[in-house]
Amino acid sequence: MPERLYRKRQNAFIEALPQAGTGEDLPRHDGRGGTLALRLQGSGLDVRAKTGTLPGVSALAGYLTASSGRPLVFVVLMNGPESAPILTLRDAQDRVVQVLADAY
Repeated sequence: MPERLYRKRQNAFIEALPQAGTGEDLPRHDGRGGTLALRLQGSGLDVRAKTGTLPGVSALAGYLTASSGRPLVFVVLMNGPESAPILTLRDAQDRVVQVLADAY
């Protein structure tokens, strides 16, 4: 349903964004998942987003299909000490996305 929803709206921008949870085996992949390929795997969510990372800074922004089928726009910006573990920041972002999807 999510792919049909985006295609029905003819939103080429959303379709062009990397898709979370594709589980692609880098470097032999079709480019669909990018940096999100291994994130949110098994969640059942359709998340199309871009990531951004600097020391102590991590961002995730894009679109997701909520449990109701509604498309949502989200942005999660995190700024902490440079020593903040990036995997901890990414895990928190993924949990925020999951909560948003479940709430709407």
